[in-house]
Amino acid sequence: WLKRRACRFSAAGRVRRLAGLAQAPAAMDIALTSVEGLPEKAYVSIRVGETRRQAPCKNLSKFHFPSGNARAVHVDVFEKLGTAQVSLAGIRAWEGCQNASVSIAKADGTKMKVGLSMEVPEAAGTVKEAKSARQEAAKKAMDYMERCGVQRILSQMVHELMVKQPEDPLAFMSEFVVAKKSEDKAADPAVVTVVTSAGSPQQQEELPDLSGHFSLLAEVLKNDPMLYRGLRTKSTAMGVSLAQVIKPGIENKGHRMIKTAGLVAGDAECYSTFAPLFDAVISLRYGEVPLTAQQPHCLDFGRVDAEPIDPSGGHVVSVQVRLSRNLNSVRFPSTCSHDERREVERVVVAALNELTGELKGAYHPLVGSTSFPARLGGMTAAEEAALEASRALFFEPDSTIAISSGVGRDWPDARGIFSASNGSFWAWLNEEDHLRLFSAQEGPDLRGAFTRLCLAESSIAQALQQQGHQWARSERLGYLATGPANIGSGMCATVYVKLPHLGSQSYFRSTCRRLHLHAHQSEAGVWAVSNSERLGSSAADQVSAVAAGCRELISLERKLAEGGFVDEPSAPPSPALAAAAEEAPSPQPSPPQQEAIAVDLCDVPGLGAEEYPGFPVEPCPEELPDLSRHCSMMAEVLRRDPDMYNRMRVRKTNMGVTFAKVIKPGVDVKGHAMIKSVGAVAGDKESYEAFAEFFSELCSFPDGNAQPEATLSAEAVSLPPVDPTGAYVTSVRIDASRNLAGFRLLPACSLEERREVEKLCAQVLLMDASIDAPGEYYPLQQSTSFAAKPQGMTKEDAAVLSAADALFAEPTSAVQLASGIGRHWPDARGAFLGAGRELIAFVNDEDHIRLSVRHAGPDLTAAFARLCDAHTALLAPLEQQGHGFMRSDKFGFITTCPSALGAAMQICVRMRLPQLGERPDFKRICKALHLDARRCDGEEWELSQRSVLGMSEAHLLASVAAGCQHLIAMELEQRTLLGMSGGRGLVMPGLGESPLPGFPLEDCPETLPDLSGHRSLAARVLQRDPEIYAALRSRRTAGGVPFALAIKAAVDDVNCGTPIGLVAGDAECYETFAAVFNPALEAFLEGPLGTQQPRALDPCGLEAGTIDPSGGSRVLSVRLRLARNLAG
Repeated sequence: WLKRRACRFSAAGRVRRLAGLAQAPAAMDIALTSVEGLPEKAYVSIRVGETRRQAPCKNLSKFHFPSGNARAVHVDVFEKLGTAQVSLAGIRAWEGCQNASVSIAKADGTKMKVGLSMEVPEAAGTVKEAKSARQEAAKKAMDYMERCGVQRILSQMVHELMVKQPEDPLAFMSEFVVAKKSEDKAADPAVVTVVTSAGSPQQQEELPDLSGHFSLLAEVLKNDPMLYRGLRTKSTAMGVSLAQVIKPGIENKGHRMIKTAGLVAGDAECYSTFAPLFDAVISLRYGEVPLTAQQPHCLDFGRVDAEPIDPSGGHVVSVQVRLSRNLNSVRFPSTCSHDERREVERVVVAALNELTGELKGAYHPLVGSTSFPARLGGMTAAEEAALEASRALFFEPDSTIAISSGVGRDWPDARGIFSASNGSFWAWLNEEDHLRLFSAQEGPDLRGAFTRLCLAESSIAQALQQQGHQWARSERLGYLATGPANIGSGMCATVYVKLPHLGSQSYFRSTCRRLHLHAHQSEAGVWAVSNSERLGSSAADQVSAVAAGCRELISLERKLAEGGFVDEPSAPPSPALAAAAEEAPSPQPSPPQQEAIAVDLCDVPGLGAEEYPGFPVEPCPEELPDLSRHCSMMAEVLRRDPDMYNRMRVRKTNMGVTFAKVIKPGVDVKGHAMIKSVGAVAGDKESYEAFAEFFSELCSFPDGNAQPEATLSAEAVSLPPVDPTGAYVTSVRIDASRNLAGFRLLPACSLEERREVEKLCAQVLLMDASIDAPGEYYPLQQSTSFAAKPQGMTKEDAAVLSAADALFAEPTSAVQLASGIGRHWPDARGAFLGAGRELIAFVNDEDHIRLSVRHAGPDLTAAFARLCDAHTALLAPLEQQGHGFMRSDKFGFITTCPSALGAAMQICVRMRLPQLGERPDFKRICKALHLDARRCDGEEWELSQRSVLGMSEAHLLASVAAGCQHLIAMELEQRTLLGMSGGRGLVMPGLGESPLPGFPLEDCPETLPDLSGHRSLAARVLQRDPEIYAALRSRRTAGGVPFALAIKAAVDDVNCGTPIGLVAGDAECYETFAAVFNPALEAFLEGPLGTQQPRALDPCGLEAGTIDPSGGSRVLSVRLRLARNLAG
């Protein structure tokens, strides 16, 4: 659309545009009486309400509409070019007469004229002759209003009135007119109107003080204070003013380290009407891109780099490509009216419904939306849950910047999600832009995801053109968006890639910047890597750049994983930027390359002295925020027991930790349904006692159970060799987290406490008490807390630590930042590296100290012995100073995160599994063995298991050793069977001929394993009466079923999958092993077993009546299940 205005007939009310019209007609006929200046193949399209009629202009057709009660008649002119229709112009408002000649300006300045007449059939009403004098008066009045600009001001005023709906509309209108009058006074150019969130325009003598504002807009206006004075009186043809454009940046100060644009576009014309302002902001955002160049346009997936990103398949988790688009004929979501937003939904959904093949799907309006006739009230709760689980759901804006921009008005009306049936494609309507398209899939096929998106975009654009709509696009700036950050290609290609080693390096982000990539941590070790460019290159080129950049990152990751040294790499200038500069008519020289400067992380929210912005920690608010959409374990606990918050919020530990501090991470961060975090932290040891009711529910720890005593002695652990040949296990690592008594934990500790913790830890680590002398402690760079190294480690030190995998970086995830562990970063943080590099200690990372023992080869026992020695050597001097390690009889070693409670230990084993590791079900096999698998490089995998509450150190070691032994056995058999005809290798543990590793299946050992912390009823029975095991361990049923089989599940798994923990191998088990079956069943049934089980399968014995008296309107279906086993 070049321009469109509604032709309005007021059919009811005090003012009647049609002279002599007695009442609103029930039906309407509109005829074309003449056309002038239109192209030969032009079409005229007329829409009344929801009914549209169109025909070639040369036919001078008459159109019949069933109802004339609509408030507007829309007249559009199209020219047919091949199979598409392109709108040439719109029609000016139709003024009060039955016969009208409408003049329309074409792009070349010539005029087109369309003559119209309106007739109301006699049956629908009576039309009186309009008096020519009255028509002439109306014409003169309209000419006067147009000449003086009254019509434009009234249109803007009514629009603002409908959007804001103030309590005193007359006062609002008066203030609006006064404001417009002041704008027109040349003598006072400094007046600016800023519309506040409350809705009333406020006149100010000058632009508000922006000295404390940190957006790009503020930077531009502070550098050139006269800029807004030249733009303040301007507005676009659709009525978007400068005040609406700059509103987000005026109302929000922002943050100096996280600069937003601070302005939004209200329609496509904003980028030209307010070009000096937008260009200045865009130049700050894309400094290297010459704005005089033509924006390249290419959605040809054939031009995308086809080289695989991750040939090994071990690094890339998934890919996603997103496109943002807006319609040129409607104001953008930041300023559009209620009706405009609904019109966008109507035409876009119609276009989406024409998609075919794998793109075909259904539209789901947001819950509560009443704009879509086919789905009044929006999607169902089940549909919403399904979309949320697939990450395709969007929510109302919650940031103050987004709210100030206006994109959330009338929420959730006319918003929704179109989702393809296979889940690989979806679209958001009227979120931040009119339309956002997404294509996603598992694995590294970025080119495939982009191909799908190109096909969808092309089909939607063609369907919209047939309705007379086009994308908002500029030859200079590309596709136009509400936010300037999304102009250009309007595309964001994201690769979720595992970079545990590279991501922890200090130069990781600078490497990404040099590759023109942006990275943020999605979860532990997984980074979302996307294109930082939008402007100056095409979408196809940007996808290729992301693919090439990710290949480089994965290559660096492999080198680090192999123990190699990687210097900070450099990258060539972006080809896309270079190409854009060459094509520019007047290329501007790029600014000189500046030396890297140290970033002051104290200004980053969560890394400075202040708490992360959001939920307050002191005092605890009276009302808990709505957690209905939060996805964390904490949120689930409080949703199950809403009154728990009221019971907890009034409590506080002696060190001042509130319940608000405990739950702040889960309140501030909604989380994701597929990646649930704990959502809570402890602020000190007493937190687990003061808020015991909450933590017991969070950790699912039954009352009466206790964490087994620590077995930190190598003599107490007896492990068989994991890999006697030494051909499979390359190294082992054991980590143990500890916190010092007498101090608050890192989320709540003060700067002085953290420094004292560092001082104590560094002292005992550097003592000659056989720690790993002569080791050295390295404070993080820019840390000033350690007297021996007042500026922290050097760049050379960082390189040494990085090569030894002994360096940690600042927290980046929102959950970590909200927890408070990053405050005062990097002060009082550091790493100890032993001379032999076997012992590493991390100080004040997530806990006070984390000991990490690395051992080459498969000897888990030797690695554990090394950890025990270090633990003992540290504990003795700390206890002498009154700061031993925190421990609780119920929760074991105290940690910041409740998920690490217990032994607070993790074991990692690196293994070569060239055959087994290539099986598609390898990770499922590892999961069955309670192991997490992560591919390191090539044939090597890292298998790890973290202790859980109730698991002792000895149990964890035995579990990992047994799992690794089983994997080695499977690798050997896999190799053997690969050479046999028809061989398929070993199946999942427990699904083949061999039993699941762990407790023996045939003969019970003489001594019952330690069941402390095991949660099944059978484990409780055996713990309470150990004589039962002694009496039954050698018994079998007549069918040969041993007692070991009955209790194997309860012994192998701390968190047994069944609450009872017993299985019967035949019917006689219930008699032969009654000493354990009966008490376990009675505990499960919460009562004694009856003398005789009732037996009745007679339907006549059922009570008469129906479940659903309404006749089936509520009960959907019923199902009964009957279990039986054959005797003999």
